[in-house]
Amino acid sequence: MRTAALSLLLALASTNAFAALVLDQEYNPGALGKVGSMTFITGGQYKSQQAQTFTVGVAGQLKAVEMYLVNTSATQPLQVELRTTAAGKPTSTVLASASLLPSQVPTISQIPGIIGDYTPWGGPMTRFEFPGVAVTPGDVLAVSVRTTDPQVAYQWIVPSMLHISDPPYPKYMGGSLWETSTLDPDWVTSPTTSGVFRTFVDVVPEPASLALLLPAAMGLAFARRRTA
Repeated sequence: MRTAALSLLLALASTNAFAALVLDQEYNPGALGKVGSMTFITGGQYKSQQAQTFTVGVAGQLKAVEMYLVNTSATQPLQVELRTTAAGKPTSTVLASASLLPSQVPTISQIPGIIGDYTPWGGPMTRFEFPGVAVTPGDVLAVSVRTTDPQVAYQWIVPSMLHISDPPYPKYMGGSLWETSTLDPDWVTSPTTSGVFRTFVDVVPEPASLALLLPAAMGLAFARRRTA
């Protein structure tokens, strides 16, 4: 009985120490109660590509990114990449990538409450998962989206005022929204807005948490020896 209890304790301790995929960075000003937004386009004849830089807040393995995306008329997959940055600007170095089929990205018809050219908050976020990229607090990375679709295929939701009298949305302070295309191959920043996104990190256990496992493991080993 005592051995079983210790086994359970060790299992719980291990779960608490290691299973910790947490929300790290987030930009979703829809929580402020605004109802309007506009879209930032990916794809199209000029092969425009967007990237949002962000500053990592916790140590661990970055394993997932969620973005507020809309499939307008896509026939080709959407590619998302985690990139390094230099002086705050996305670089060509790709740390991890993932892709989704057009059927995996919500269409306009799946998002209720469209108001003209505005897409409401509260639509489903599109999730991309990666094997894991090691990160530490203060790292500045970029999440970029692109497609080979020849037409305007996907839209990345960014905040906008529904009425001209509305106060402006706050910008994500840990990074900037960038764009590049065949017309302007260098990354150009958008100083007043940010793409809606979330990042998730499998955090590294604190040393104190790991230290709790040693007494539990020793107690389990001792109990097993006594019952052998």
